[in-house]
Amino acid sequence: MRGSIALGMLVWPALAAADPAATLTADVDGDGRPDQIAIDGSGQVLIERAAGGGQMVAFAASGEVTEARLSFTATPTPIVVATAHVGARWEAIALGRGPGPALVELWRGPVGPAGDDDEYLQWIEAGPDGLVRFQERADQRRCDGAPIALFRERWDAKRRSFVAIHAAAPAVPADAPTVKAGFGIAPVPAAWYRATATSQAAGAADAAMLVAPRALADDDPTTAWRSDDDGVGTWWQFRPMVRGGKAAKLRIVPGADREHGRVARLLVVGAGAAAVIEIPDTTAARVPASQLYEATLPQPIDGCVSIALLAVRPGKRPGTALPELSVVADVEVDPSALAPTLIAQVVAGGLAGDSAARTLSLIGRRVTAPIIDALAAAPPAGRRRLFAVLATIPDRIVVAPLAGALSSGELAPELRRDTARRLAGLGPEGPTALVVILTRPGDLDGQLAAVAALAAVDPAALLPVTGQGDRSVRLAVSQALAALPIATLIDAARAATEPAAAADRWRAVGLAAQRRPGDRAAAAVALDGALAQAGKSYELRYRLIAALAPIVDDAGARGLAATLERLPDNAAGHALVRVAARGLAANPTPGATLALAGLTGHADPGVRLDAVRGLAEERGGRPDPATAPAGAGDSRDAADRALVAVLGADHWPMNRKQAAAALAPRCGRAEPARALDAAIGNDDDVPVRVEAVAALAQCPGEAITARLLALVDDGALPLPIRDRALAGYAERPGTTAGLLTRFTRWRGQAFSDDGALRLAIRAATALGQRAAVEAGRELAAAARDQAFPDLAAAATRSLGPTCPADAPALLRTLAASDDQAIATAARAAATECPPR
Repeated sequence: MRGSIALGMLVWPALAAADPAATLTADVDGDGRPDQIAIDGSGQVLIERAAGGGQMVAFAASGEVTEARLSFTATPTPIVVATAHVGARWEAIALGRGPGPALVELWRGPVGPAGDDDEYLQWIEAGPDGLVRFQERADQRRCDGAPIALFRERWDAKRRSFVAIHAAAPAVPADAPTVKAGFGIAPVPAAWYRATATSQAAGAADAAMLVAPRALADDDPTTAWRSDDDGVGTWWQFRPMVRGGKAAKLRIVPGADREHGRVARLLVVGAGAAAVIEIPDTTAARVPASQLYEATLPQPIDGCVSIALLAVRPGKRPGTALPELSVVADVEVDPSALAPTLIAQVVAGGLAGDSAARTLSLIGRRVTAPIIDALAAAPPAGRRRLFAVLATIPDRIVVAPLAGALSSGELAPELRRDTARRLAGLGPEGPTALVVILTRPGDLDGQLAAVAALAAVDPAALLPVTGQGDRSVRLAVSQALAALPIATLIDAARAATEPAAAADRWRAVGLAAQRRPGDRAAAAVALDGALAQAGKSYELRYRLIAALAPIVDDAGARGLAATLERLPDNAAGHALVRVAARGLAANPTPGATLALAGLTGHADPGVRLDAVRGLAEERGGRPDPATAPAGAGDSRDAADRALVAVLGADHWPMNRKQAAAALAPRCGRAEPARALDAAIGNDDDVPVRVEAVAALAQCPGEAITARLLALVDDGALPLPIRDRALAGYAERPGTTAGLLTRFTRWRGQAFSDDGALRLAIRAATALGQRAAVEAGRELAAAARDQAFPDLAAAATRSLGPTCPADAPALLRTLAASDDQAIATAARAAATECPPR
């Protein structure tokens, strides 16, 4: 405890002339005469006694006093509390009577903002209960303007610490009438007012832990607000969420639980009005625990309402429970008047409209019809808001308007899926309405939402809409139908009378078989039979082939290949073969690989391209003779030969280029490697030759490394080929020395040979990627020589991983280069090569 400073004779008028920040007159020494207390602007508490003499106590904080206050109590012993905002913080000092005339320090410390994030304020004050510490929160003020002291503690002189004290029951205004609550029936849930704050709750240790008491007004008597003690003195704040109504009633479910305290009396205050509410003893009356009581306020209260707990009927255990307490607005008393008011606010929009929408949703079915009636006169934006409310109400009469809004696109995009899902659950009218949406022209997003909703509850309901609507809707329908059992799908596909409907259902069969491998055999047999009888419908044959190709076995692949050979040599026939090639590419069986190999010789270049792409991922190989199907052959070898043939003879450069890329994973075998090497030397299209070089670079073996280096050094070759060969060569092990030798040579040739400059840049980059320490000196020389900025930038960047001894200093210099590329490269390199 810090000692106070006693002054000799203080002259109060002189002190007063200092323009004190706060003053107080009180008998601090108990001699019956008023003494003067002040806080001056520099942070001093000044006391001048009427009997003569004075005292000064300094705040620990330093700075200017911008706000200050004083409080005093004479009982049980004189106490002065000085609180001030000094400099950048709040501080308080409590002074009490000592053995002599001077006051002694009882407590001092920081006050004001407290909690992890300054969620509340903490103060001390002298008052009727002595020296009290308490908390305040901005949202915890009574609706009549009075503050609420939270978590009060009284100074215990013997313990020399603060001790928690019970919340005091508020004083009841003398003119407050008393109303007795009686049995009530709630026609609609009270939603106009919401419980926003409570001054205490079970388990809350400070003001930061207090949250809105939702259990008070959730229309669920099984939940309850609870307190650790009897709860007397607790305040609850209720605020209107919607404009246009006044608080008219209280609804209370006090419960009948003898284990806990039960509410007996409440004080209601707000906007100049107050009333006491008395609640009957529910246990004595033997009423159900969920019994609702109502009390009509003597006069409606405009705006927020504060309710305090005045008295409880004790239970067997500590603590009080209150299942339900809600404030009812006058407009809620008459439901016929309530709906138009809320609907008008929803149509108008804004925050009030949002609150009104939530209230209508809580009321539910009782307001469905008025909302539907209001749709006709509402503007477009208002209609959308009303539709959003209807989408939250589980009432069958909302099906027709919501289905219309879903089809027309009036629903907001973020509501379409949820609305469709709700409609699907309002059966049987809801699913029927969704099906109707899919049979008529309408909003595409709404139709897709309808498909998703029906797929979740009854995919079979989508069978009647197959073959109808936009392509994306038809795809979504087929994907949803794929969840049905394969036998059901096959029967439905066979029963279809229209080719378009059959196409969508067979598509679903194929999708189901891809998802469920156990269904593939049955699906393939059914699809093959349907393809044989498909007739001339192009769409049906297209869907059958697309569904069949990914799932056929080896024998089925041979059969499909034979079917493809019989297709007409025209655009339609070629398109069907192309979809088969794309499907076979997803089929890993050896038979599918053989079929793709055969298609690489098709007359249509697009078919050949799809076939080559399908063979790009190496698969197949020589099957195990014990398990291989008869006639499967060596599909891997067949694929190799097919790709080699395309690379060597196809008239389309795109196909040859794709074939070269497809041979890359196969070039560990002799034939693909020879084909790639031949293409490098013979193909008349440079991009094809470059692709062949890239593929050859993936082949293993020292001979390939030597071949790549020979390509690099062949000055007769086009530069792109040499450049790509250099990139491949640089990625192979044991090539650093060759790279460094050529980098030095090309750098010397750069003045007269643009090709040498490009290769030098490539080599500089490769040396850095390999972290070739032995190249550091040459790279540093190239970085200093800025005759060729691109080469200098590449060499500079490679100094980072190679990091020769002089690199850090050089990089600092280059980071200030006027050439932005060099400066950027230097800064990046410096992160890998810090000063030693």
